[in-house]
Amino acid sequence: MTRTFAVPQRRGGVAALPRSGFTLAEILVILAIIATLAAVLVPTVTNQITKGQTARVVNDLTSIRTGSEAFVADVHRYPGDIEDLSIAITVADASITGSTYPTALTTMWDGPYLDRLLTTDGGELSTGHAGQLQDNFLSCDFSTGTCTTTGTKFLTIVLAEVDLAAFNEIDLVIDGVGQADSTAGKVRWTAAGDDTLKYLAIPVN
Repeated sequence: MTRTFAVPQRRGGVAALPRSGFTLAEILVILAIIATLAAVLVPTVTNQITKGQTARVVNDLTSIRTGSEAFVADVHRYPGDIEDLSIAITVADASITGSTYPTALTTMWDGPYLDRLLTTDGGELSTGHAGQLQDNFLSCDFSTGTCTTTGTKFLTIVLAEVDLAAFNEIDLVIDGVGQADSTAGKVRWTAAGDDTLKYLAIPVN
């Protein structure tokens, strides 16, 4: 006996095909999963980016500090700017006191004193958190953070365009505090002008 099977048909005699795609409920479930993952991952990724930016600033400040210490050991003067650490000094260059280097001391330069050449030629150098390292060093008083001619002086690295949130991250690493304070620690911050961070790197004797 021959058996026959009826094929489901749509109107007009066309055979019905299996349904494809997702239902609305399935799409909503997928969107909910994506939203949950985003809520978990985005803060983590953002935090890692912030840490990376902070690490870059701290590494640059530390490199300049150690380079300055090596420069002082060789030349017996404090460098006037970052470029003194990267390019051999001449009698036309000046130390942090404003006096030019004697010929005898220029021959004692044994740099470069930085892992990478941070030449700025009187300008600025980008670092983490969109900060701008200023080429010229300052001599600042440790107790007040002001850069005057009196008090216990420190060779100070200046970093402009650093907002308060970025400063707190940097300060937490260097001073272990994580809050703005213009009179304590090696890192100081002022909101005036272009949000300036000062790193009092090494004492000037």
